[in-house]
Amino acid sequence: MKVPKQECTPEFRELVVNSPFNKMFLVALFSLFICSYSIAINGDGVSANYLYILFPVIIVLGGGKLRWPSQNWLYAMILYTLIFFLSSAIQLQHIELLDRRLISFIIFMSIFLYMFIKIDLQMIVSFKLSVVFVSAYYSLNQVINYILLDLASAGFQGKDIVGSQRYGFVYILAIWLLLHYFPQKKLLITLKFICLTIVSSGLVLTFSRSGIVAIIGSAGFYILYKIAIWLKRPALLKNVRWLTVLFYVLFFIAIVQLLRTHFHTAFDLYSETLFSLHRSNGDETFNLGDPEASEGYRVAMLERIIDFVASNPFTGSGYLGVWMLFDDASGSAHNQYTDVLFRTGILGFLVYALLLIKLLKFLHLKEPGLFWGVIGILIYGLFHETFKESQGGFILTFLMGMMACSNTRNSVKA
Repeated sequence: MKVPKQECTPEFRELVVNSPFNKMFLVALFSLFICSYSIAINGDGVSANYLYILFPVIIVLGGGKLRWPSQNWLYAMILYTLIFFLSSAIQLQHIELLDRRLISFIIFMSIFLYMFIKIDLQMIVSFKLSVVFVSAYYSLNQVINYILLDLASAGFQGKDIVGSQRYGFVYILAIWLLLHYFPQKKLLITLKFICLTIVSSGLVLTFSRSGIVAIIGSAGFYILYKIAIWLKRPALLKNVRWLTVLFYVLFFIAIVQLLRTHFHTAFDLYSETLFSLHRSNGDETFNLGDPEASEGYRVAMLERIIDFVASNPFTGSGYLGVWMLFDDASGSAHNQYTDVLFRTGILGFLVYALLLIKLLKFLHLKEPGLFWGVIGILIYGLFHETFKESQGGFILTFLMGMMACSNTRNSVKA
C-alpha cells in the first residue's frame, strides 16, 4: 500500500526554523563572514574573505526561496551594470585589467545580493550576535598580545604589532549594539558590560585615530539628537531614567580611566597625533601640504581622484581601484566615498549616496543600535575604506537585505 506523503505542519516548521541548532549555525556562519582575512597584492593588503556571497546559495540549498526586489533596487543594479560594460568598452587602454575589473564589479554588486532572499528576525539577531562575538574575540586577542608582548614598553611600535585600521569600524558597530541591548537577567547585564569593556579596549588598541574620531563623533551626534528631541518635546524628560544615565556616564568615565592606565601607549599616541597641534619632535600634527604625511597623502589622493573623474564622469575607473594611477599598481583612496566616486563616476556615486541615506532612514525607524553604529561607520569612512573591506561588505550587504525585506516584517530588538 502506498503511504501518502506527509507535509510538515506549520508548528513543526516553526520548531525547525527557531531551533537552538539553527541559531548557533547562523551565528557561526555570520561570524565566519565577518572575520577579516587579507592577502598581499603588490605590497598592499587586500580583503579576501568574501564567503558571504555564498549565503543565498546556502539558503536555496536549505529549502529557502529567492525573492524579487523592488524596481528601484533593480534600476540601481542596471545602472552599475551599464557602468561596467561602458567602461570595459571605452577604456581599452586598460583591457589587460579586465579580470580585475570583473572581480571588483562582482564584489561591488554583492551589496544587492541579500535583497533576493528573505532576511528574517532570527537572521537579524544572529547578525548582531556575530558582530559582538567576533569583535569581542578580536579585542580580547589584542589585549592578550599587548600584555604578553609587553607592548607598553614598546612605545608607538606597538601599533605595528596589534594595531589595525581595517577592523575598528566593526568594533564601533558592536559598541552601539551593546549600548542598545537591554537584557533583564543579571547575568546578561554583567556580560553586556564586560563585552563593552573588552571591545572598547580593542578599539583603543587599533592605534587608529579614525576609530577614536568615529566613536566620539557618533556619540556627539547621539547626544545632540537626544537634546533636540527633549527641546522639541520637554515632557519626555519626565520619563528619562536619570539614574541609568548617571550610571552610564560614570561607567564610561571609569572605562576611560581604566584603559588610560593599562594602555597608556595608545593614549599617548592619540594625545600626540590627534589631540595636539604639534608632535613631540615639533612637527605639525596635521600637515595637509606634505604628501608623505598621512593627512597630506589623503589630500593629494583626493586631488588625483577628482582630476580622473573629471575626465571620466560617467564611468569613473569602471570599478578599478586608485592603484591603477600608479606605476607600481599600489595605493589606496583611504576614503570610502572617494573610492566609490573613483570606481563608478559621478552618477554611480550619487546613487550610492542615496542608498546610504535610504538605509539610514530605515535603520533610524527600526533599529537604533544599528543606526548609530552605521553613523559611526560612515564617519570612519571619511578616513578609511569600510564597506570596501570584506567585513564591511558583509555588513552593508546584510543591512541592505534587511531594508529590502522591511515591508514584510517587524523589527527586532536584540
